[in-house]
Amino acid sequence: GRVRLPIVATDVGGVRELMGHAGELVPSDDADALGGALTRLVTEPGLRTEVAAAAGERAAERFDAGVLARTWHSTYAALVGRSSDEGAVSV
Repeated sequence: GRVRLPIVATDVGGVRELMGHAGELVPSDDADALGGALTRLVTEPGLRTEVAAAAGERAAERFDAGVLARTWHSTYAALVGRSSDEGAVSV
C-alpha cells in the first residue's frame, strides 16, 4: 500500500486550504509550536497514526493521479466547449 506519513506544516499561503484537517498546522514564526507539534507526533504513536491516516485520505481524495486526471479533463473539456464569444482562448 501507500506510505502514510503525518504532516506538520506552517500556516502560510494556501497550506491551510490544501491540508484541511489532515495534519498539524503551526504559525510560520513560532519555532516552539513547530517543535511541540513534532514532539507530539514522535511521542504519541496514536496521534501519529491518526494524523498519518488523515493525511493519506486527504491525499487520495484530492491529489490521487486519477482524481487529478479527471479534474484536468473536465476543466479542459469545459474550456474547449466554450464558444469564442464567451471569452475562451483558442487552442
